[in-house]
Amino acid sequence: MIKVIGRYTTDVYTLGGIYLGRRVATNFVTLESLNDIPFVYLAGGTQKTSWYMSLIDSTSFSELSTSDTASSHAGWLESTAYSESTRPVWTPGTVAGQTITNPSPTIITLNADAIIKGLFLISNSTKGGTSGTLFSEALYDSGDGEFPSGKVLKNTYTLTFSNG
Repeated sequence: MIKVIGRYTTDVYTLGGIYLGRRVATNFVTLESLNDIPFVYLAGGTQKTSWYMSLIDSTSFSELSTSDTASSHAGWLESTAYSESTRPVWTPGTVAGQTITNPSPTIITLNADAIIKGLFLISNSTKGGTSGTLFSEALYDSGDGEFPSGKVLKNTYTLTFSNG
């Protein structure tokens, strides 16, 4: 059995670079992606070569589901309250010890007050878009993050595979 464990880390800063704290979110990988991994690796499926990170809004939130997809996630909405024109790219480093992470964090600069529940990783860069593959999603372990406009969120995603 292969076990897949992911963890998002958000370090919060002011625009001036003052560190304000850290939020952590333990994720699950969607069923869509759990099917896609063996399809790409063993059955000749097409690899997704780019991944993007974005935020889960608290507005109208009810739940996350392993059956969520990019086009169908009835329990949550994406927060687009950030300055970047597209979802920030997640650029992974080298795999080591069955673990992969982005050594340089994705940067999201809030341009409005926001209450953020967590994060997600997706294969489409379109801010607010509903196509692509939704790889994973997670809620902050310590509850919602209330972030005023102007805060800078530096996000890291680490994924570990192991024999479970």
